[in-house]
Amino acid sequence: MNTHGSFQCICQTGFQLDPLLHACVDINECQLNKHDCLPSQRCDNTIGSYQCIRFTSCGTGYTLNAQTGLCEDDDECALGTDNCRNLGPTWQCRNTLGSFRCERKHCDDKKVLLSNGECKAVECPTGYEASQQGQCIDINECQRNNPCRRNQRCLNTAGSYRCISYLNCGGGFELNEAGNQCVDIDECAKSTHDCGRGQLCINRVGGYICQCPSGHVLDEQKECVDVDECTRFAGQVCAINSKCVNNVGSYRCVCNDGFRQDPKGGNGCVDIDECAESTGLCQQNCVNIWGSYRCSCNPGFTLHHDNRSCQDVDECEQFKDRNLCVGICVNQAGSYTCQCPEGYRIGIDGRTCQDIDECLDGSVCRNPNEVCLNTRGSYRCNSITCPPNFIKDPEHKNRCKRASLFCREGDTECLRLPSSISFNFITFVSNLAIPPVGYIDLFTMRGPLWSSSSVRFKLDMLDSRAPAGISPVTKDFFQLRQTSPNQAIISLRNSIQGPQQIDLQLSMELYHSGVFGGSAVAKLSIFVSEYEF
Repeated sequence: MNTHGSFQCICQTGFQLDPLLHACVDINECQLNKHDCLPSQRCDNTIGSYQCIRFTSCGTGYTLNAQTGLCEDDDECALGTDNCRNLGPTWQCRNTLGSFRCERKHCDDKKVLLSNGECKAVECPTGYEASQQGQCIDINECQRNNPCRRNQRCLNTAGSYRCISYLNCGGGFELNEAGNQCVDIDECAKSTHDCGRGQLCINRVGGYICQCPSGHVLDEQKECVDVDECTRFAGQVCAINSKCVNNVGSYRCVCNDGFRQDPKGGNGCVDIDECAESTGLCQQNCVNIWGSYRCSCNPGFTLHHDNRSCQDVDECEQFKDRNLCVGICVNQAGSYTCQCPEGYRIGIDGRTCQDIDECLDGSVCRNPNEVCLNTRGSYRCNSITCPPNFIKDPEHKNRCKRASLFCREGDTECLRLPSSISFNFITFVSNLAIPPVGYIDLFTMRGPLWSSSSVRFKLDMLDSRAPAGISPVTKDFFQLRQTSPNQAIISLRNSIQGPQQIDLQLSMELYHSGVFGGSAVAKLSIFVSEYEF
């Protein structure tokens, strides 16, 4: 601390100046007895101060007040350290010195303690009132305010009272105001009846009846219950084209789909003519039926999966196995037509293609050496050209014969030349059916029948021509059958797909006593048409 012309050092509280050390040192207040501790406390010195420590316990339920050094009571109820809540919500805590007590809660007058610990005002039924203890006790109406008339005495009952007339009236009757006559009690007007909810009370002399509203009946408990007319009168209240739906006290008839309520009234349902009332239901024909409608199609059409639109029937594809046309079947909307390729005409039946024989004209082949061969759907102009050393046979238009039968001795080649060459032409349709025997005979060649001679036949395939996509035939399609010693037949074994042209050659050699005696050749040209008709 500053002084005039100097300064002074002053120690803080709890310290004093040591003259030798010239420093502030701690004062031991306990040793110097400069403390204010109570007799029940001991003094503990601290640096710059001291502490009073109690050396005796306050005991359970008390806490030492450090300022006063006194033991003060612990309020366990306020601190929440009690265990009264474990007994339930109807118990409460009350503090005592050094402890506490658990007591049952008490409610004010005319209140009752609930299980959740709340106090609720007592609600008593008619004829009762709450006591101070919160209990419902009977009201004695006769003592409090006699409600009975003259000539009647009051009789208290639990929760009510009875007025007993000195003049005894039967059930359903009561005394008049004068008390001298029994009159009917209108239970309905006084609401003293026991008719249930929804029931109509009708007063009768000396009583009353409870009547249910329309569509209801009394059950065993005398309550009005709805009459299910749909179940009780099944099939009698609604038409067969409607459904009965029960309502409270009644019912209604709901028309089935395709029907509507009869405009003339009642529960009947009449059919709806959907075809007349709604356009566009069907693509072609609409047919009204009872309760619905059906769509139909014109001939040549069939009903689609949606049961309303029509789709064309492809008769050519659907009935292809029935051969609607012996020609080309062309489908049209709702029908079909039979058409023929070039070289055919349609028959009078409108379905069969008939071949046009162009050769009948006589002018289709212009070369006089050509022979007209009619084929199915066309024709062929075949010319016969004799090979060298052969000439036309005037007796057979389709045959060439040797110009001379003379051969030099030893000229084997000359001797082997056939005496005649015939040119034969055959035509048939594509895929010609093979009968059950397994073949069709096409051509027959016959030689002389002499006792000392024999005939040998040989079949060769010279050529087979077919357009792209058509398999040319082979020799295996044909067979040579020798039906007698001097006769052979060429037969067709398999059907041939057209168009095709096949050239076959049938050779016949004659032997006399085993020595070659001559030969003949038949050339067979087969024309298979393009179509199967």
